[in-house]
Amino acid sequence: MNRWLAVLLACFVALVVACGGGSSGSPTASPSTNGTPSLSPLQASLASVLLQPADLPEGMEGGSPEFSTNEDLAGSDQNQLATLTALGRQLGANIQYIPTDRLDPSTPVRGVQTSASVYTTPSSASQTFQDTAQQASTSDWKATYPEIPDLAATSLTQQIGDESLWIRLTGTAQCTFIDTPAPGSSPTPTCGDTKLLVVDNLIFRSGRVRGYIQVSSLFPPNTPHDAFVAQVASWAQLVVQRAQTAFPG
Repeated sequence: MNRWLAVLLACFVALVVACGGGSSGSPTASPSTNGTPSLSPLQASLASVLLQPADLPEGMEGGSPEFSTNEDLAGSDQNQLATLTALGRQLGANIQYIPTDRLDPSTPVRGVQTSASVYTTPSSASQTFQDTAQQASTSDWKATYPEIPDLAATSLTQQIGDESLWIRLTGTAQCTFIDTPAPGSSPTPTCGDTKLLVVDNLIFRSGRVRGYIQVSSLFPPNTPHDAFVAQVASWAQLVVQRAQTAFPG
């Protein structure tokens, strides 16, 4: 495993439920006659909104979409279930991509999370966007990433879809790991280099779809803190375009 992957896995915050409205982690699909889950029309439409493997650098790998119904999110909390139903939430979906050994080492991306939830009306999606954007804006990011002491959070002003909030986190990532020792020798702590860690968190709405993308990247230490903005924005715009196609009006 790439040594920086271990660092990022600890940093990879799953805002999908709190800020993205995606999956609770349990795939929900209808069984097919051959035993392979098949997607309902709503599941298929929502899954088509998410970033796909072909959109990302070769060597980034994710599983099948995971879906969450209102019942999945609410669990035994009937009040929360009533709230989700009143808001018009229909379904959420999520995919998380991680690097494999096939990823070009020069590629900065080290993790991508893509999720979306669909509502009955744009106003319902807008209400939940505003709620979760406020939650993200007031989040204690330094407490979330305690291993990055110089972490800084910056709000970027690019417009994504009808409404959006983009929070870019930057800081110095120092990796610490132990090499596997040769027989008869002692483990050796290694890794004196550092990297610029960038974690982009994008919450946005397009019509009645609310989307969320998180992109975790590593760069040489002296890289400008606005690096890779255009690429991340293009992925978010791609999700917006797909949401407009899958859920028009």
